[in-house]
Amino acid sequence: MTDETRISIGLEELKSIELGILKAFDAFCKTHDLTYWIAYGTLIGAVRHKGFIPWDDDIDILMPYDHYRRLLNLLNAGERIGAHYRLDAWGIQGDIKAHTTIAKVYDIRTRVVYNKLRKSLHIDEGIWLDIFPLVGYPGNGIAQRFLCFKLDLYDKLAMMSTYRFGKGDSWLGTCKRLLSFIPARLMGYSYWLKKYDALVDACPPLSSTPTCFAPPYSKRCFRSESFANTVYLDFEDGQFAAPAGWDAFLTAEYGDWQQLPPEDQRYSLHDFEVFWRTEGRL
Repeated sequence: MTDETRISIGLEELKSIELGILKAFDAFCKTHDLTYWIAYGTLIGAVRHKGFIPWDDDIDILMPYDHYRRLLNLLNAGERIGAHYRLDAWGIQGDIKAHTTIAKVYDIRTRVVYNKLRKSLHIDEGIWLDIFPLVGYPGNGIAQRFLCFKLDLYDKLAMMSTYRFGKGDSWLGTCKRLLSFIPARLMGYSYWLKKYDALVDACPPLSSTPTCFAPPYSKRCFRSESFANTVYLDFEDGQFAAPAGWDAFLTAEYGDWQQLPPEDQRYSLHDFEVFWRTEGRL
């Protein structure tokens, strides 16, 4: 698609598309008795704004790891979330382009161009919903920190293997970045995703430990009892599942989550462009 034929998608239209993904995912989970909860900025939006945080541009979901695996098994067995949606995750058969450590549900009528991704990989993405598996926190403090270190390392190496190389702020920073990029590129993202997945797979289930966490980005330790029950919260024009202990979860993750950030911090952290595919626009 050339620049001249690109049909850009603005923030409000993007949110409408994401809401459609969430509704389709919610319906799929209800049909197959899968547990999920809205989380992070999406959960704050539901509680504080009854919808999207005005400057937010994605939707985050948590799933107990056993339900996350059941989700992947259903898709591998031929189930589909909807005609316009595709789930990419490590573990989906034949999907060698799944390059992130978390699952994503894409709207295939749209195209997302990440400015950092290597074009030579031909990774095809659209507007998305993120799914983070929630697992029990194993072992003692040292074991937990070592696990988080390895998860973070494999996640970063998988990401680096897909990114274009960029110079650091100094020659030393550039050298350090190069030392990381070399093993990342040599092994490739599939290698690092396999190692990452094996670590998550070895974690105990959510219900078996008093604390839990959601790798790779959140290193916070949550009380498992916060997820023992589910409530439904208003979000835009629908109601969606949330952990009954949402306040404890948000406080553990963000501290004073009710306080609005300064105005100069109210912007998206994502570096991408979004377009309609010309054959798929509504």
